[in-house]
Amino acid sequence: MLFLEMLDGICDGLGFLGITLAEASNEQTPGVISTDSSRVPVRVIRTDEKRKTAMTACRILGLDGKKEN
Repeated sequence: MLFLEMLDGICDGLGFLGITLAEASNEQTPGVISTDSSRVPVRVIRTDEKRKTAMTACRILGLDGKKEN
């Protein structure tokens, strides 16, 4: 699971906050990747960054069909 390995690398330096990740946790509780013993819950929020960037570019270029006053 490359995705969880990436998240593990990102959160590795946050151990001082009491963050521990569980590989199976995301399957049991969608969006939550921390263990029950973690001091804070760690959640994954899926985004579509390419779509958001394209929508912003269209808005800036006036290609979104909306007229500015």
